[in-house]
Amino acid sequence: MSALYKIFINVEKAESEDEINNIKQLEKFASRYRIKLSLDKKRDYRIGLYIHGKSVWFARFLHRKKIYEKNW
Repeated sequence: MSALYKIFINVEKAESEDEINNIKQLEKFASRYRIKLSLDKKRDYRIGLYIHGKSVWFARFLHRKKIYEKNW
């Protein structure tokens, strides 16, 4: 099972954002979060998502250096 698939399953089963592994709320944004996905030193990614109540929208999947560059 791929690491990305495990993240999707974890998010789907979670009752709240506290139950999602490696999630962190972004500063200054109430509904924006990121999930850390580190495969190795060169492949270190972040998944950007919005959470509103029980709805989750996956917005971006980028290298950790680029995930925070532009406003999303």
